[in-house]
Amino acid sequence: EGVPQALFDLAIDARAHALAPPQGYAAITAPKVLGGIVETAGLRLSEPIQAGRFITVSVLWRAAGEAGRNYKAFVQLWDTTGERKAGHDGDPCAGACPTEGWLPGEYLEDAHPLLLPDNLPPGEYRLIAGLYDPDTQRRLSAADGADVVELDTIRISR
Repeated sequence: EGVPQALFDLAIDARAHALAPPQGYAAITAPKVLGGIVETAGLRLSEPIQAGRFITVSVLWRAAGEAGRNYKAFVQLWDTTGERKAGHDGDPCAGACPTEGWLPGEYLEDAHPLLLPDNLPPGEYRLIAGLYDPDTQRRLSAADGADVVELDTIRISR
């Protein structure tokens, strides 16, 4: 009597925040901070990189500030003329890590599947990435005005 009783149990699942970079990512040659909130910190590609096959492009983002809202991420494959040949847009981490919850200094692994077209000629292609507001379609920009980050140049074989 007089002892408080719990009415219900409340469990809150929070995602872990990685404050150290994971292993297995190659450095980005020219990393950029987009919108003052996110920096490209690394890249990992699945093999083989061939026309007609899926590749997984994993971008390692590092939160540089608080986003305050949720953005979509994109990865695209461009030919040397800047024409888009393949791409994938989606919520970061397949929806498991919305940008609104990113903490400054946190690292996030964001995988994007790209289907390389069957008729893609062999040669060199540019991989680019970025973030955009899904309501306005406006991309986040870097201090130099660029609204994409050059991830890598890759060679496509048959």
